[in-house]
Amino acid sequence: MVRAIHVPNVMSPAPVHGGAASDVARLKIKKIFSSESSVLGTKVKVQGWVRTLRDQKNFAFISINDGSCLKDIQVIAEVSRSIM
Repeated sequence: MVRAIHVPNVMSPAPVHGGAASDVARLKIKKIFSSESSVLGTKVKVQGWVRTLRDQKNFAFISINDGSCLKDIQVIAEVSRSIM
């Protein structure tokens, strides 16, 4: 099972991983699920669309799909009330 990715601020235009865009390679979700053991504990960049968004008090669950497979990857993001 792939663990959720922590995103500090969903609305931030800056890279969410805290470094330059070239620091982290973009992976298709299909590749992440097919090579779980090789991506565990590493930072990855995914691009796609939001399938579902469940907003909680201090964080949100975001399911992202990029079309490479039927599975979604879930992101847990801290939510600032000022952006909602």
